[in-house]
Amino acid sequence: MFNISVITTIDRSDAGEEVIVNEDAIINIDNNYIERIITDLSSSYFRGRLPGTEGNALAVDYVQDEFARMGLVSPSGLNHFIQPFRQKVVHLGDVPTLKTYDKDGKIVGDYYHLIDFVMRANWLGTSISGHVRAPLIYIENSEDLRHKDLNGKILLIDNSLVNEYMNNDREEADGIIRHILSLRKDIKAVIIQNDTRRDGYFHVRAALSNQLRQVGFNRTLNTHVSNVTRSGTGPMIFYTSDFAFETLLSAARRGEYVEVSANKELIEVESANVIGIIEGTSDNNEYIVIGAHLDHLGGYDNGPYYPGALDNASGIATMLEIARILRVLEEAPQKTIVFMAFNGEEVYLAGSEFYASNPLFPLASTTMINIDMVGSKGANTIELAGYHRQSNYTQNMLKWFADNLNISARISNIVSSDHVHFAARGSQAVMITHIEENPLYHTILDTYDNTIDLELLNDAIELVLSFIMNQAY
Repeated sequence: MFNISVITTIDRSDAGEEVIVNEDAIINIDNNYIERIITDLSSSYFRGRLPGTEGNALAVDYVQDEFARMGLVSPSGLNHFIQPFRQKVVHLGDVPTLKTYDKDGKIVGDYYHLIDFVMRANWLGTSISGHVRAPLIYIENSEDLRHKDLNGKILLIDNSLVNEYMNNDREEADGIIRHILSLRKDIKAVIIQNDTRRDGYFHVRAALSNQLRQVGFNRTLNTHVSNVTRSGTGPMIFYTSDFAFETLLSAARRGEYVEVSANKELIEVESANVIGIIEGTSDNNEYIVIGAHLDHLGGYDNGPYYPGALDNASGIATMLEIARILRVLEEAPQKTIVFMAFNGEEVYLAGSEFYASNPLFPLASTTMINIDMVGSKGANTIELAGYHRQSNYTQNMLKWFADNLNISARISNIVSSDHVHFAARGSQAVMITHIEENPLYHTILDTYDNTIDLELLNDAIELVLSFIMNQAY
């Protein structure tokens, strides 16, 4: 139960106005509904919700049905809430393999994907698919890269060498990878000791996200993304656990061979955002967008899937519960409230970029609240994240409400979610997230029971509702 009358009047002299909260109202948050939404969307039925897959299409239908059931209105120009578009995505294919062979061709080591190693498919100029058996060569220092014969080899690199190169992202070991690619040798694969596991499991990325963020989001897609194909000529990139690295090092010293395989593919797929509205009564044409992304990382054709309960079934459930609560209020809002379930956030922020390029409502008149990974077990602070270093009125208002609701919150800047494209085009845009990442985020263990704290998720609902009741009613 949430009583919005706990906040009465805000003295906002810095904003040049006084903001009054509505009359008393008791709001009941339905945690059974929230739990059902998160559990459903993170189930095997949806198989990780990767754009272009059956599971993602089912998730689109699922949100569409919830909008219809609540009585939201489909915006003019859309067919039953659906805003279709096309996007690129890395299809995961079969589970990657890594094995070692002795000189007689006998398998002497068979490694477990996601536990012992992970393939990285987010590097321009590398292969994301292939099957290679080649000699394993240990690269002990930078001199080895200059003087050893690397052609036709699989390189084994430890952490000490990774640290010698400038890393924009230490977790991605990007410095050493950039250097190896610059050598332009016929290197078949690179295996790096980079134990980034979380509770025993490697996490994954669904896109070429790191490099795209370094050079500028979708701008890169038009010129460089064709370098990453099923038949790419660059090396495949793998990270290993510390234990697996030690056994591979022993194999290299014995002169053994390594076999690696992967079956990923960059493809263009049909995708869709889901958009519904509660129409406002004012003629001022002002809009509040409550957004969350519905997609996640998908699954392997012959293996596990990524449930994505925290990322971002939690955001979809929060958005839907806010919509449900507002629909049962007797009073209609003055401003139009827009609910957006974005697709493709994990893959270049594709859905929000498409909407921002094809807006249904003027972006300059839009305030956007993006809900991404809320209710994370172990978190204690809500992040109110803006775009780059832009501080905005919406962030400050949300912080004020958080303080008065005794919700721990802080203002920051994050450029890795769907609020970015709104802010870059003139909207007041903020992401609400529990930034202290649960260690199971982006792993196959991101399930409701493992990652979701309903009490923390309720904080996000109360905070957003306080803002909406203040600004739209």
